[in-house]
Amino acid sequence: AEAKAILELFKELRADEKYKNKSIGILSFFNAQATEIRKVFTEAGFKEENDNYKVSIIEGIQGDEKDIIIYSFSYFAF
Repeated sequence: AEAKAILELFKELRADEKYKNKSIGILSFFNAQATEIRKVFTEAGFKEENDNYKVSIIEGIQGDEKDIIIYSFSYFAF
């Protein structure tokens, strides 16, 4: 559910003139949740390389500056 909520927030930011061109980082503490977020975004037709966002776990984002950061604290259980 949180991955879908993050997708909706992303869409809202992209629709807002003030934020539409900003880079967005989506961070999770859990690999499984980051994978689920990527899946939800891909199914919605978004691609990291085309849509100026990056989904990552905390360790994978260091040194990669973004204008907006969205944190995902949930854990997706399979």
